[in-house]
Amino acid sequence: MKNPRLSIFFLLAFASGCQRQPPNSLTIFAAASLVAPVQKMAAQFDSLHPGRTTRLNFAASSFLARQIEEHAPADVFISASPQWTTYLARRGFVDSTAIVVIAQNLLVIIADRQLLQLPLQLRDLLQEKFWPIATGDPSHVPLGQYAKESLTRAGLWETISPHLLPALDADAAVATVERGEAPVGIAYQNEAVDNPHVQLAFVLADSLQPEIQYTASVIKHSRNAKKAQAFVQFLSSPQGQFTLQSFHFLPPAHE
Repeated sequence: MKNPRLSIFFLLAFASGCQRQPPNSLTIFAAASLVAPVQKMAAQFDSLHPGRTTRLNFAASSFLARQIEEHAPADVFISASPQWTTYLARRGFVDSTAIVVIAQNLLVIIADRQLLQLPLQLRDLLQEKFWPIATGDPSHVPLGQYAKESLTRAGLWETISPHLLPALDADAAVATVERGEAPVGIAYQNEAVDNPHVQLAFVLADSLQPEIQYTASVIKHSRNAKKAQAFVQFLSSPQGQFTLQSFHFLPPAHE
């Protein structure tokens, strides 16, 4: 499992050092659930562009958007929700006509490896033995907002919401279950499949799945706009899409 505290380190570093971006670096702000694929794609991109160094900052999309709003030196923003890309577009930080959907995802229920009896459907989370339920903070973290949408569709939000254990981002929610601090969690599919530290209990039914879209955009104050645009294009390229899907993301829906 990735280190969820990595995001906090970078948020502090970027907040205190906004003017220290190396002139030939490309800085990517990406949702916490994208750590592994973006690390790999950044390395691939750097190998195609010698002399460039790609720096990565991972956190909840909401935190990243607000850092960009405060003029953190970002070149590319990859969000786990179009909401936060739109947030920046409305404030003039992103070109609303150049936002690219690069992937989709699904919600799943994960469980502690030591849990012997797993929930089999969303209504099982009404049982006290599955409390607290880890997920992203529904007030601003995309994972938590998606979880709220699914629980609301199922008619369970009012009953289950008091028993949620909100986390700072998607990685932190999964880590909460990994550490045994919550018996179950609502997470993204890519964070659960092939994760040896949790059990995948079930994938939410299609009727309860929110539309989870990951968007990429170039920040208008980027000092490396051409390279930033090239990176966004790389995410949608066959190589970028192969990498994303190898980490269990879904391809963007065809228009």
